[in-house]
Amino acid sequence: MSGDRKVPFLGLCGAEWRKIRGRGLVWAVLLFGFVHGLLAPLLIKLILILGDRGEVDPVDWLVGGDLALFFAIFPVHAFGILLLAAILWAEDFSLGTMAMIFVRPVARWKVFASKGVVAWGVGLMSLSLALVTGLALGAVLLGFSGDVGHLYRIYPVGWMAEAPASASALPTALGAGTRLLHILQTLGVGVLLLGPVVALAAFVASVARSPVWTLSGAMVLLVVDAFLFVFTAGWGKSTLRYNDVAAALSEWTISGCWWVLIKLRGSADLFAEGWQAMLVTGGWTVLLGGLALWLFLKRDVT
Repeated sequence: MSGDRKVPFLGLCGAEWRKIRGRGLVWAVLLFGFVHGLLAPLLIKLILILGDRGEVDPVDWLVGGDLALFFAIFPVHAFGILLLAAILWAEDFSLGTMAMIFVRPVARWKVFASKGVVAWGVGLMSLSLALVTGLALGAVLLGFSGDVGHLYRIYPVGWMAEAPASASALPTALGAGTRLLHILQTLGVGVLLLGPVVALAAFVASVARSPVWTLSGAMVLLVVDAFLFVFTAGWGKSTLRYNDVAAALSEWTISGCWWVLIKLRGSADLFAEGWQAMLVTGGWTVLLGGLALWLFLKRDVT
């Protein structure tokens, strides 16, 4: 036990951080977030310039930040995290440095956990950078006030306004403070959705032990999962037999949970209507991460 304390957990995290930073992976993932933060306000501003904006701008800086975060949660960002995680877990096997790590007095679970913390942490940093950049550039391009009441008609920012109760009533815009809290709630959704991606990379890496095979294998599995979601969701909406079973199965896929949570992000109904998707997402993270940890602890590292 005394020997194990010679290698603190933060030290292991620092080593993993230096490894991916030296390969430029950290900056690549952060660049993904930064670019998303730039594109969202610029896109909104371009639409305003080309369209009929009226006397009052229909958006403000919070719309820019929310849309930036919405873009960043899409698969292109997950691909960057997947690549980073593949390197974190598999490269030590492919280069033969995993055995050198375990020569030191350190528990295997700490090595595994440090890789997960760094991968998830970089994802959080990238999503946060997208949000901060979107808010900052949104403040410059879109301003701090806007007539956001009619956004309830527009996906994906419709949650920022409530639909009118009657045809004669006016739509109601949520307050700035409420919208900011809901945007931070969206950030939490994005971090939650990174879980299955990181855990899947860890699992495939523990089996394949090659960065290339880990990246390829994890991408194939995610594509298969997406295909199953589309197939079962389409079947569930048809009149074919067992359509209710197919619809239920679609909600248990990783892509199905992503689709539900991305539609509900920012909404006041997120926890009421999206609790199952949250539990399933967490379940996939625990299942895949648990299998990866078991393999990591039991298999020979040479």
